[in-house]
Amino acid sequence: MLQKKDKNVATAEAMKLEAQDRIRSLALPILPHENTKALWRKVSRKTGLTARRVRSLWYGQANTIHAHELEVIRSMSDAIGAIEQSKENTKDVRTEIAELRERLDRVIEMLGELANERA
Repeated sequence: MLQKKDKNVATAEAMKLEAQDRIRSLALPILPHENTKALWRKVSRKTGLTARRVRSLWYGQANTIHAHELEVIRSMSDAIGAIEQSKENTKDVRTEIAELRERLDRVIEMLGELANERA
């Protein structure tokens, strides 16, 4: 069984790993010309954290992570994830609309052929 201190260390390590993972995901998409320093600046602009702080979180070197920092990182990461999901949903809907338009065009064409046969 973990002692209270051990639990705190495990929790702190989990928070550090979560922050590192989310910080790196906030840097996506990575463009061909972007170096690591540019990625830190990109994440810095998204989160409001300094580029230096982003760097320490990026490499997992932060000694402490403040609750408000992790909350900002989580919020931005979740918001960007929701935007990406919305984009995917929009693509799916557009694809479905295109397929329905094709089916409708075929039905209209068939109706036109039937009307010409009866005339």
